Amino acid sequence: MSAELIEIRRDIHACPELAFQELRTADLIEATLKRWGIARVHRPMPTCVCAHIGTGQGPTIALRADIDGITQDEQNDVPWRSTVPGLMHGCGHDVHATILLGTAQALMGTELPGTVVLLFQPAEETGPRSGASVLVNEAGWLEEHVPNEMYALHVWPWLPTGRVECKSGPVMAAATSLRLTVTGHGGHAGMPQTAVDAIAIAGQLITALQTIVARQVDPADQVVIGLGTIRGGSRSSVVAESVEILGTVRTLTRTTREFVKRRIAEVCTQVAAAMGGTANVLLEDDTSPTINDPACVRHLHTAAESALGLTAFVNQERCHMATEDFGRFLERVPGAYGFLGCTAPGAIAHPLHSGRFLPDEHAIYDGIAVYKHLVGGFFHRVDD
Repeated sequence: MSAELIEIRRDIHACPELAFQELRTADLIEATLKRWGIARVHRPMPTCVCAHIGTGQGPTIALRADIDGITQDEQNDVPWRSTVPGLMHGCGHDVHATILLGTAQALMGTELPGTVVLLFQPAEETGPRSGASVLVNEAGWLEEHVPNEMYALHVWPWLPTGRVECKSGPVMAAATSLRLTVTGHGGHAGMPQTAVDAIAIAGQLITALQTIVARQVDPADQVVIGLGTIRGGSRSSVVAESVEILGTVRTLTRTTREFVKRRIAEVCTQVAAAMGGTANVLLEDDTSPTINDPACVRHLHTAAESALGLTAFVNQERCHMATEDFGRFLERVPGAYGFLGCTAPGAIAHPLHSGRFLPDEHAIYDGIAVYKHLVGGFFHRVDD
């Protein structure tokens, strides 16, 4: 199956699709599974594929792969480069989908005392209405399929091929989107005393918001307030009447998230008022934190070492402040989210979401091996 899996991965890579548009990808996955003889395959959403291997009942382990691409021009000069201008699989979801397909093939014909659920999930790269949130909150997927444990692996260019990294507790951040509208009073730039400068207020707010992280949050608690865009003003000789600032807030716990949101609203409204203007603050939660179950991390550790060697597993030292909608599942089901090395010896580790991201395809076989041992370990435990 090696050559076929690589062909499938390159096919998916060449035809990336954005969130909730992954019809071609889902069709290819479903057709492949059925061609291999896996009968229990269905589509809980138009761009989502779910397959069951085993008895269809009893102890259940779920494995998830995301399948959407991102808006990014590919800069790799490879035969399977993206054929869609402005889109690419720059986050490795083509590899994730192929790993899960390979896992399905590896488990075919195996006598399983329970069920393995393989979930090919769309729309990870969006929020707050992501693929996981739709499956959990709208499609009722977890009511229909209640796994005992659930796992996901993400290719990670900062790890060499053959390694797996994971940690207990929070592993990826929650994201809250921030939209801040500052309103003053326009006027002539040569007579600033007759106006209220929204740009001057915005400048104070940009500084004041960072003091929340620096002076009001425990330094041991990771928090990010990132401001990505600022728009305001019409010309150089006019005092700006309004400014819009867009940003993101990253936190690791619900308590910290609510505290930081409250302080952002208070700081913005009060600083703007002190300068004679107003600030309208809109905060919308996008994704939950991804929090790993300690026992499931140990199971992933065992599987990685059994599959790839005694030095394969790396204990992750800190949380990543990027986000992942897999946390929606882990709010309901014990599980673990780990990172799979995908940089070959001597290769340049181009980061995720880069136009030059080019994972080592050998990571596909590493991921399949880890999942196969994870499934075997799961059924060994529940049998005992």
